[in-house]
Amino acid sequence: MKKKSLNTIYSLPVLLFIIVTSVLFFSFKTNETIFYNSNPEYKVIGCDTTIIYFKQQVLPILQTKCIMCHNPEKNSHGVLLNNYENILATIETEDDDDEQKNELAKVILRNKMPPYPHEKLSSNQKNILLKWVNQGMQNNSCEETLIATSNLTFENSLKLVIENHCIGCHSGKSPANGYDFSNKNTVLEVVKNGKLLKAINHEAGVTPMPFMSDKISENEINAVRTWIENGMN
Repeated sequence: MKKKSLNTIYSLPVLLFIIVTSVLFFSFKTNETIFYNSNPEYKVIGCDTTIIYFKQQVLPILQTKCIMCHNPEKNSHGVLLNNYENILATIETEDDDDEQKNELAKVILRNKMPPYPHEKLSSNQKNILLKWVNQGMQNNSCEETLIATSNLTFENSLKLVIENHCIGCHSGKSPANGYDFSNKNTVLEVVKNGKLLKAINHEAGVTPMPFMSDKISENEINAVRTWIENGMN
């Protein structure tokens, strides 16, 4: 039986469509690199996927898992994890890029922190922190954007900010200031009285949030503000 020629299987217009589509696809793939941080609802665009970024990947983990104890007020074990400067000043390291000689890495590898009854780090969060240590604990950042830039909802704006930066202190049996942000109604209450937006924007008259830590990104603040202005749907 004779094999069908390529021309009999695909018409010329179809072949041209396939070629053009393939070229466009690979062109876009090389011009825009996308990777996800510890919360898969966020993405960072145009960044090196082999690098862990402190601002977008490491700090949110510390703010939700560690800062409730390791802040200047509680100062648990003399270790402060609320910002980059305090991390370097209080974490014992013999060699920053050797996880076996780094206090933060040792605690992660032994699965000791956060202590009970707090939820442990996920495997993905551990990998991010350990990779950051192995890369020299750089104070680096890469432009961040929310997946949703329009049609913002509670789920794709405010909830993500709460989960990435606030839930570590504002949850559990004794949530900070009595605000349990695992309860949506509590979150909405703080939004409606104006305190939450003021807190994340570090305005006067309220305690800046995250507590004793760096301000969240302007993209996140703008997403929350836009969601509020659009009616909080």
